[in-house]
Amino acid sequence: MTPTKLIRVAAMLVLLGLLVQLVCTFFWTPGAFVIFASLGLGLILAGAALFFFAVWRVLRQTKAL
Repeated sequence: MTPTKLIRVAAMLVLLGLLVQLVCTFFWTPGAFVIFASLGLGLILAGAALFFFAVWRVLRQTKAL
């Protein structure tokens, strides 16, 4: 996958995680909190990790590291 595609996928994961968290704030129940904490935060962390991996890969290819 190209770095541009990786960054786009990372952005989509973060946006999806934020959307899940936004929806969960409107229905504040114990189940919504579990979804908020596990799925929402998991998607955001996965997007951030993918973004940092893409940046690290570009820096390695350009011999900047």
